[in-house]
Parts: sequence; C-alpha cells; structure tokens
Amino acid sequence: MDPKSPRNHPTQHPVTVSGHRTLSPGVVELTVALPTNETFSFQPGQWVNLGVDLTSQGLGLLTRSYSIASAPGPDDRAQELSFAITRVPGGPVSNYLCDCRPGDSVQLEGPFGFFTLERVHAETPMLWVATGTGITPFRSMAHSLGDSRGKASPRVQVLFGTRTQEDILYAEDFGAMPGIDHQVTLSRPDENWPGLRGYVQDHLDALIAARPPEHVFVCGLSDMVKAVRAHLKEKGFVRQQIHTERYD
Repeated sequence: MDPKSPRNHPTQHPVTVSGHRTLSPGVVELTVALPTNETFSFQPGQWVNLGVDLTSQGLGLLTRSYSIASAPGPDDRAQELSFAITRVPGGPVSNYLCDCRPGDSVQLEGPFGFFTLERVHAETPMLWVATGTGITPFRSMAHSLGDSRGKASPRVQVLFGTRTQEDILYAEDFGAMPGIDHQVTLSRPDENWPGLRGYVQDHLDALIAARPPEHVFVCGLSDMVKAVRAHLKEKGFVRQQIHTERYD
C-alpha cells in the first residue's frame, strides 16, 4: 500500500452543513462543506467519522461512521462531501444529523477504509451488491468512474435490495449512467411493483450467468454480506474477487 495514500493520513476538519434533503422516509442526505481554503482527499468507497457535540444532552462529543456518497473531484479532492444518514430510533448522533440544517457545525475525521476500486482495472466486469444505505459507497464509485472516463463507464451490474419502493435510494443516479445495469429487488413489494422481488441473494445466480463478473463488491448489514459471500464462494469465486464492507 502506498504510504502516501490519503487513507493512511486521516485528519480532522471542522465542517459546515451546506445541504439537506430527504432520500426516503428514514434516510436523509447530508452535505457538508470544508472551509473555503481547504479540500478533502479520499478514494471513492471510503468512509469518515462524523462527530457532533451533544454536551447539552450530557453526552459530550459523539462520533459515528458514514461512507461518502459523493465523488471526489480532480486529484481525488473535494470541498463538499455528501452522506446518506439513516435515522436510528433513539440514536443521538443519527437524529442530530438528520435534523441538521445548513449552517450547523459538524466535526469530520478521515478518510478510512479499503473498500475501493484502487486495484481494479476500469474495464473489469463487476457486480456491486448493496442493501439499504450500503448503496452509498457505490454511488461515489459510480460517479467517480463516470467522471474519469467521460461518457463511458465500466461494465458494472448494480443489485440493490430494500424493503419497499419508497425506500429505494439513488435510483436516478444509477439509471442515468451509461454502462451500468441497475436493478432493484424489494423484500416487501406491493402488487404493482414491476421489478425484482425477494432478497439480493435470490438473484445472484441470474446476474452472474448473464454477465460473469471478475470482482464482486458487497456492502450492507452483516447477515446479508455473509450470505452473499458464502454463495459466491459456492459459485467458485475466490477471496481476492470478493470485497466486502459491513455496516454493523
């Protein structure tokens, strides 16, 4: 690993909330901006710690980890970063962040993580599997690949699983990207849902058969990640082809 890689030099930044929008009933996209004379260097797929001062609630400074949803700009740097925040009932940090408004202050530390495309060639066929806000690092990866290759993109299949249609995240982003086949499966669809049904594990065989990937990236809760990894190994994928990130 390159000792100069930004992942090896996490730094702390005071940042200001610059954007806030609702993505689904339980998820908010929060955008933060660094001071005008600073930029933040990261690789798509990495995550940061967001810290909030809850001294007024007797809790002090608390931090939680979130993957970056936005892509870096030139030289892998950015002045604004976006995150998909799930509101956790009773969760002091997630509720604070979901209720933030432009102008509020947050502490940012990072970047961290190895869930990146750094060692995968841009033309490599890939399968990205996500549930819930596990789609977040893939949004960063997809936008970054599109930016770096103009209108062309790698041959990527994206399989996103969630409960209901109103819980789908970032469908417009993936649907507008050339070279990316984006499919959604719902575990609790209504009768009018035209797409896939069931869990992501139910559709792996069909996707692998249709367009065999050389690498598979999986992000979400532990049970899903473990189930997908076990299935891939049964299909003959080796450890070096399977890349995972767990959100619990």
